[in-house]
Amino acid sequence: MDRDELLALLSTYLDLQPTYRRDELKTLCPFHAETHPSLYINTEKLIYHCFGCGKAGTVLSLLKDLGVQLSSGSTATASVFEVLMTAHEFFRQQLKEHPNAKTVASILLRRNRERFIETFQLGYAPAEKDALLNALNRFFSPELLRESGLFSDSLYPLLLNRITIPLRDESGRIVAFAGRAISNDQKPKFINTRNTALFQKRAFLAFAHEASQLLPKSKLLLVVEGYFDAMHFLANRLPAVCVMSTNLTLAQATLLKRLHAQHRRFHKDPEIVFVFDSDNAGIEAVATNIAMLSTLLPPISLRLVLLPTGRDPDELAIHTFLTFKRFDPISGFVEAVCRGKPSPERVARALLVFPDDMRKTVSRMLEERRHILGTTYLQLVFQFFGSLLSRTTRRPPSKPVGFDLYSIAAAMIIQGKLTTDQLGELIDEFPEPLKRLLITPLEQLSRAEQEHYAKLAFMPCSLMPDEILRALLKASVKRKLLQILGRIENANSDELLQLSKEFDQALADFQSLDQF
Repeated sequence: MDRDELLALLSTYLDLQPTYRRDELKTLCPFHAETHPSLYINTEKLIYHCFGCGKAGTVLSLLKDLGVQLSSGSTATASVFEVLMTAHEFFRQQLKEHPNAKTVASILLRRNRERFIETFQLGYAPAEKDALLNALNRFFSPELLRESGLFSDSLYPLLLNRITIPLRDESGRIVAFAGRAISNDQKPKFINTRNTALFQKRAFLAFAHEASQLLPKSKLLLVVEGYFDAMHFLANRLPAVCVMSTNLTLAQATLLKRLHAQHRRFHKDPEIVFVFDSDNAGIEAVATNIAMLSTLLPPISLRLVLLPTGRDPDELAIHTFLTFKRFDPISGFVEAVCRGKPSPERVARALLVFPDDMRKTVSRMLEERRHILGTTYLQLVFQFFGSLLSRTTRRPPSKPVGFDLYSIAAAMIIQGKLTTDQLGELIDEFPEPLKRLLITPLEQLSRAEQEHYAKLAFMPCSLMPDEILRALLKASVKRKLLQILGRIENANSDELLQLSKEFDQALADFQSLDQF
């Protein structure tokens, strides 16, 4: 697996969040109870460190500790696809023949959604608890039915009295279903079948297969929150995908990156356009999604459309939608704040996830809109931001790895603040365990060595390179002085004369180090 694939896989198990650094993500540590993220991941080196419990290592070791099997490959079988396809045929038949079919059709008709029935092969999961099970257990074993994600462990159907929406993989094969409630008292409004070897909700973009077929036709790739919103655009020949929630995960962002690469084969400057509400609930989502994608894609590829308050995307005529202004990520966020004026704390939380360079631009643009937002409002935003930033700043490790001179130097080399070329022959004086960390590829280190390497990578180093070089040179000369003194006791008269000269030279070298 490459870097993006490993991080995408990890994001299906942990809620990875961007930080103010482009090469870093954070999450709640799975190894101890906490309410604020303290586990940080370096996305370039693929290492992690928890500042709460001290756990550290590589992303690969983290996945293994979470029980993720990497080498066994996919456990999906043709039989599971057959179960899902048979269930799909059953749902389609029920939409035509079930006594509730007219009621379901009338619900779709209210919002002009009956046009989606054939295009996206919608179906109906009946309210009878044994209907689906009776239709499938004649052909498939109970274990296979559980593996399909359609049932609980006790073979209770997950979709009851719901419109069914088939979800397809990149090859167009059905891997799961979404179910839309048909009555107001059904909660939640949408549910999905269970995560399986074929389908992981946090690593899936609904309608990515359908959208990929339309990429040659349009330079826009729309990202929406709802299934029917995506179907509305797709039915009108505009490629659209659904994130099935408010915030993108890193795995979904990686899929978008892949779609964007495919898109660039047909258009020189394709755009990924987020279509979100400009209300209070959407403001953090906008910032989080922008920050997440900015770790993978250039911001110039990202655009944002802010919908009128209270309007859903599938209510808009396509020609009307295409007249809406497409903002760049930063100006779009600022415009959303000005339109909705969400709580200052919510804006501050959104600012926190922007990369540092983008945050500076956002802050400056908010200041320029002071006449719209008001002085008091902006003061509260930045007060909350300062408070949140101080609370989320990484703390030093609870169990330091040993803050000796050579550990600090090794940490600076690992963090790219110092090079082995600058050290020259001084590298030979490093303790062998540290020297091995610096000259051995990470994947060839033992598990304990990888953990030590990760802790050094996150170790706070406030010294400048010239300061650490001077300190190392002093330590080297001091050691030489002590070695000379140790040899004096057993030296003869001729050797004493030579040692005296060596000592004077070493002492002069030591004293000269204070002059630069």
